[in-house]
Amino acid sequence: MGEASNGDSTAKQGVASELSREFKWVEIAQIASNVVLAIVGIIALCIYNGQLSVMKGQLKQMQSSGQQTDQTIVLLRQQATDTHALAEAAKAQADQAKAQTDKMAESLSKSDELIREASAQAKAAQDSVKLATEESARSGIRTEKQLNILQDQVVASRDQANAALNSALAIQKQTEISERPWISVEATAERLIFVNGRQAALVLKLSIKNVGKSVAKNVQADAKMFAAPPGLPIAVESPTKQRELCDHPKLSQMFSTDLFPSGHPVERELDISVLPSDIAAQSSSTADKSHSFVGFYVVGCLTYLFSFDNKVGQTRFAYHVIGPAGFTSGGQPVNLPNGTIPMMSFEVGVDVPKDKISLMQEALASNDAR
Repeated sequence: MGEASNGDSTAKQGVASELSREFKWVEIAQIASNVVLAIVGIIALCIYNGQLSVMKGQLKQMQSSGQQTDQTIVLLRQQATDTHALAEAAKAQADQAKAQTDKMAESLSKSDELIREASAQAKAAQDSVKLATEESARSGIRTEKQLNILQDQVVASRDQANAALNSALAIQKQTEISERPWISVEATAERLIFVNGRQAALVLKLSIKNVGKSVAKNVQADAKMFAAPPGLPIAVESPTKQRELCDHPKLSQMFSTDLFPSGHPVERELDISVLPSDIAAQSSSTADKSHSFVGFYVVGCLTYLFSFDNKVGQTRFAYHVIGPAGFTSGGQPVNLPNGTIPMMSFEVGVDVPKDKISLMQEALASNDAR
């Protein structure tokens, strides 16, 4: 039993020791936790202290902001006061604008009424113009038809008038042809002389007869003689010279006469000449210069008036003057240096009697009555 008691003591001591160790560890753990808690508390205190400083700064800022807010509130109150005044002014302006708008609305209402009335009047006028236009168009169509009818009538009347006029003109022309005076003329050469041996002068006798049925008034005779190259029976320039003389005649009362229809001719002599310079320009000489030869032609016209209407009538004539030159006294033909034989020509300076001269109508000029 004693051993059992020792064993129990020992066991109890071991349990006590074990419990003592465990309590130590518990204490150590408590101390450690307290230390940790103290550290955490210190850390938390530092954090809280920082937050407190931040909050103090924020509080100062909030106080500053509060002051600014107070100032802003004061300004807003002042602005509100000003805004209220402006609102009152705006309200007054709005009232005035409303009054003006009401007046404008009333004026617009009256204007609308006037516009409606004007529109109605314009429509009525437009309808009236439309009716007038339609009536004018219908009237224009009727007028056009009437004008076409009148135009056709005018054309028909004009055609009838033209036909009547043409018929009258034809009758007048036929009457004129049958009743007018007609002048015929025959010419003969009386003699050809050379004045001073150089200037040729021809006495031309005209036998004039009125073969028509009415009086020829103011009968006037015009004639000219021109030099031509020897040996040629045709004068190329005779048509031109005749037109120059007869196309624009000037009737003169001093040297004209009236000629009645008659079977007996009236004779008249004309003295016509050629200048020495013109003869020299057309003449040709023999080789020894002892003899010169030249040709001559005559153009002329008889101009007169009709007795019933004063129209101008005219009879034209043109002749080549045929001379005896071209042969020697022995009957041999004369040969000029250019090989021409001066047949039917005149020797310059030698007078020629009537029986040695004849006239032959020019083929190129006019010999007719007009």
